[in-house]
Formats: sequence, structure tokens, C-alpha cells
Amino acid sequence: MNESTRPVLTAQKLIWARLALFVLLFSINFEMVNLLGDGEKGLSISRITALGYAIVVMATVPLVMSKEGKAFTILLFCMQIVMIIVSVYNITEDYGRFFDESIFSCALIFWVLVCHQRSDPQVVIDGLLYFALGAAIISVLGIAGYGVEYDIDGRLILFGDNSNLIGVRMTVATMVLIYSSLRFFKTALPLSAACGFMALLTALFMIETGSRVAAISFFVALMIFYTRYMLWGRKFVFGALAMGAGLAVAVPYLVLATDIPLMDRLQRSYYEGDLAGRGDVWTMYLDELRNFDDFVIGHGYSGFDKLATHLFGQFMSPHNVLVEMLLLGGIVGLLIFLAMNFLALVGAIRQIRYADQILPLMLLMPYFGSVLSGQTLNVKLMWVVLATCFTPIMYRRSASLPVGWRTVNTVKAA
Repeated sequence: MNESTRPVLTAQKLIWARLALFVLLFSINFEMVNLLGDGEKGLSISRITALGYAIVVMATVPLVMSKEGKAFTILLFCMQIVMIIVSVYNITEDYGRFFDESIFSCALIFWVLVCHQRSDPQVVIDGLLYFALGAAIISVLGIAGYGVEYDIDGRLILFGDNSNLIGVRMTVATMVLIYSSLRFFKTALPLSAACGFMALLTALFMIETGSRVAAISFFVALMIFYTRYMLWGRKFVFGALAMGAGLAVAVPYLVLATDIPLMDRLQRSYYEGDLAGRGDVWTMYLDELRNFDDFVIGHGYSGFDKLATHLFGQFMSPHNVLVEMLLLGGIVGLLIFLAMNFLALVGAIRQIRYADQILPLMLLMPYFGSVLSGQTLNVKLMWVVLATCFTPIMYRRSASLPVGWRTVNTVKAA
């Protein structure tokens, strides 16, 4: 990208846009808090901050996207069109849903994030530290006994939120904090130590949720992180070793010292193939795609609601986004979704190759885990993760610059 063609923000606009983003990312940890109404229809804090962020950015930032981000957004738009058309085709008197407001709002936030990054590269990656700070505060409140519950299986619930969602959020927060701790190791040791301490708190609560997806994606991301730094980031090898040794001692201790169901659930998954009933749900849903038309274009939102009610008596999420895409948009929708994920993966790899930025690839691990055994389409944090993959590349002029470090005065735009 030519430096002269990059949209430029004035200092004041930059501050307001950044502040709005940081508030949004911080508030994602409090999605369960509704100021008006209850459940998904309620007006949550994160919905208010998302709306405020979108308004601020649209008023201050040129709505121009990078080439890669534009390709992803076009595919996203096509996927939505397919599902809406199929939904309208399958509408009945009792099942009239043809549009999903939650998915649309998350997609809108993604678009705004990518446009914002075009004018202020790395702003999302910088802002994720505020998300991690919110997760650490939630952890401290949990330690103090506020909002802590345990379900019938002994899994942690914080402020009534879903255990798996909490686990994935804590995984993302832990990886951001580990990355930040190493990032500040040589220049701001107290800040580095604070990030390391907060990472232990969020890791503890990630483990206590009993989420297998969160735990597995965390350790895969951790291996990617240390492989990258140990092989190429020699200046940080001692920091990486110190952090790794601390985690190697602390995490097993936390697992053994607390009565949590995570290890039992992992063992049952390995030895018995137990997926908490998900396998049966997938099979029942996939059996309904035997019709050629349904296999090609799916059922849409309206047909999906009707099918779920017929099979289970109520709406039942398949807890697998690939299966969900087959149901909503058939093989056409699934291929579009896979193409979107391929672009995100390529973008994350480009961040490593050209900018020594490892965080987007690390954060894709909990995203892919949620795709295979959870939900991503209506989860704001997952769209934030995807947006990091389309961060404008900032080439390093000097090979001596710290890995993954954004130094405005010493980089040139790609």
C-alpha cells in the first residue's frame, strides 16, 4: 500500500476513534449485563458500546478497506444474501425469520474495524490489551466471590454467562496478556510483570470453566507462540523461557489444586469420544440434508427454526459452525464460509511473514476451535479476532526491531 494513499486521521479524531474502540473491547467482557430487557433481545452494555464505536468511526474515519479485507467482506455479504434468499423461500406462517440481527451487527462491526485499521494500523491489536484488562477484572471479581456459580457438572459460571463463552474469552485474554508480557519485557518490566500476573488469573478461570475447546486451543496457540519466539525471536529467548517456566509450573498446579471437571471431560472425550451430546445433534441435523435442494442451498433461518423445532421441540444450536452453515446456506454457504476462513488464515500468516506479528495466528486457534465445537457467527469477539488478520502490514526497516512491535517512526506502510 502506498503511504500517500493511506487515509490519515487528525490527532483528535485518532484519539476519539481509539477511545471508542478500547471501550468496546473492554465491554465485551460484560455482554451478560443488560441495561434494558433480558436475554438476547436485551440492550446489553456491549451493544451500546458497539453502536457508539460504529458511529464515532463512521463520522471520523474514511470508510475504505484494504484489498484483503474487501475480498473477505464481499464473501460475507454474499453469504448473507444466500441465507436471506433461502430464508424467504422457506418462510411459513409459524416460522418467519429471514434475518439475524446479531450476525448482521457483528458483521457490521467487522467492517468498521477493518476500515478503522486502514487509517490507524494495528489499532485493534493494541486495543485487545483493554479487552484482556476487562477479563482480568472479571477474574478478580470472581475470586472475590461476586457473580460466581457452578452448574450441575461443577463448571464455573460468571455472572450467569455460558461456561464455554467464558472459557474462550479467557483463552483470548490469556494469549493477549502473555504476548503483551513478553512485548514489554525489556522496556517496561513492571508492566510486563503485571500482564504475566493477569495471565495467570485469566488462565485459572479458563480452566475452571471446564471448556475443552478453550483449553485445547489455548495450548495449541501457546505452542505456536513459543515455537515462533524460540526459533526467531532470540532477543526475547530469556523472557520466553521465564514465562514458559512459570506457566509450566503454575498451570498444572492450578489444575491439580482445584476441583474442576476439565480433566475429566478431556479424558472422556479422548477415551469415549464423549462430545456432550453434540455428535448426536450433528447426526440428526445432517440426516435432514439428504434432499438435493436442501444440501445445495440449505434451509435458511426460517427453515432452520422449523427443522430444529421438529427434531428437538425447540431451537437447538448444532454447536458446530460448519454444520450450521450447511443448514443455513447449504454447500454454497459452507464453501463461501470456508473461503472466508482461508482468507483470514492467509492474512494471519502474512502478518508473521512480513511484519513479525504472531498474535493474529495465535488468536485464530480459539476461533477455529469455536467453529468446530461452538459458535462464532454472533459472537463479537470472534469477529474482532478475524479483523486482526486484516491489519495493514507494517514492514520493519530494521531487523533489530523487537518482534511484533509497532514503532510508528521506524516503519513504512506496505
